[in-house]
Amino acid sequence: MLPVVLSLALAACASAPAPRAATIDLVETERLAEQAYRQGDHARAAELYADIVEAMPGEADYWYRLGNAYARQGLSQQAALSYQQSLALDSGNARGWHNMGMMHLKLAHEAFEAGEKRGSKRARVHEENRRLAEATARVLEHGGRAVSAPAPAMATPVTAMPEPGAAATDGSPAAAPEAVGAGINEEAGGSR
Repeated sequence: MLPVVLSLALAACASAPAPRAATIDLVETERLAEQAYRQGDHARAAELYADIVEAMPGEADYWYRLGNAYARQGLSQQAALSYQQSLALDSGNARGWHNMGMMHLKLAHEAFEAGEKRGSKRARVHEENRRLAEATARVLEHGGRAVSAPAPAMATPVTAMPEPGAAATDGSPAAAPEAVGAGINEEAGGSR
């Protein structure tokens, strides 16, 4: 009886579909992902990098690249999560920290902007949301580079931000939030 049960179990294993990770050619998938990314097909690159991280979840560099592909599509939450996973595997990746910070900044901008546009105009925080949305937009426009005077002392309220449309101290106009891509570091991971 035991030989029959073992034979049935082996037959079931043999007929079960192979896990997806085992069915992809990792070298070819990486080549295709890099090619798609270079050609601007970030959705395809993200799909391919997702296949790679499924097959090799312990490789920080692929999580980082997946984050870049998501960031280029404007998928800030997915990008931040990918960078977070990359950093959990390689906490010395300065580029990963930078990119994750940029995604969190973009998410903060989106939240302040939504609060200003959708929230009650009578709420005390309405004006604060507007000012913070504008401030984060300026930082995103300049790719994370400082664009204004040093932050005020801690005792100064946040509401002391520049007026809407005010030029940054470098003479540039107020920023558009779509420019977040300028702050994404595209180089491969690592602490370089």
